[in-house]
Amino acid sequence: MVVCTFSLVACIALPGDPMPRPVGIGRADDGRIRFIVALCAGERLSSFQVTDHQTEQLIWAVSRPVDAMGKGRQITLGDVRGFEALEVPLPPELPENIDATARLADGRSFGSAFVITEISPDLAGAQRVLGIERVEISENEFFEEIDDGFC
Repeated sequence: MVVCTFSLVACIALPGDPMPRPVGIGRADDGRIRFIVALCAGERLSSFQVTDHQTEQLIWAVSRPVDAMGKGRQITLGDVRGFEALEVPLPPELPENIDATARLADGRSFGSAFVITEISPDLAGAQRVLGIERVEISENEFFEEIDDGFC
């Protein structure tokens, strides 16, 4: 069982439970929310979706990644580049708490929940994200954390 609060991905694994693999969270150069999806060797992304954490309503979804996007990396909220299908368009207003979920070709999924206002505008264009411990780290450090802890 995993216990989550409504703060910036404050998922706490109970004794004996493995910590779920997170999605890195940052900001694109233009300030939009940017997700970092780190995949392990042999994994392939099949879709990415964002839901309202409170209502579980789907607020944005893309699928069928093309080219390198199937190997993960950066996904900017509302940007469909790198995907063949826009399943659910982004609404004009975002809820305060959202969940970001990466779905893999083998059916497994992983993700993070967070409060949008807690993602610092200073992350825009910085190539930094909030890592596993929810402190700012470089994207390369985030990929290393995932590789060391989940792959």
